[in-house]
Amino acid sequence: MLAFVTHRLAEHVPELNGRTYLAADLQALLAGAATAPQGVSAHVLPAGMSARGGQSAAGLYTQIVDEVITVLVVYRYTGAAGERAAPEIRDMRMKIIAALAGAGPEEAVGVFEFRAARLQPPLQGGTLLDQIDFSIQDQVRITP
Repeated sequence: MLAFVTHRLAEHVPELNGRTYLAADLQALLAGAATAPQGVSAHVLPAGMSARGGQSAAGLYTQIVDEVITVLVVYRYTGAAGERAAPEIRDMRMKIIAALAGAGPEEAVGVFEFRAARLQPPLQGGTLLDQIDFSIQDQVRITP
């Protein structure tokens, strides 16, 4: 799922092409061991899963799961560019939603649905974080 999301973002949101990372890179940023690149970048995170009732029949157990993926957009601007960051946030949200909503990898049961977006408290050094959540329905199939 994460590879599908990073590919869609690179393909449909030109500002994030080559500027989309996974969880390990975010951990270094939050720990202060790394600095976000100037401008906008994103981190794609597996945020969680929830399950619906399962069924067991003919030696096969199946269960529908909703997987939540977070796109954490990082805005890092200094000087006069920082004053222009706020209007850009809504535009970037809409581009990311357009890139992912209704799309899904072939192996998934469903497609990505937009769930929520919220601005997080800023980090040091003029860095803003915008959390955008999506979910996608999939199915677990297990032969016990």
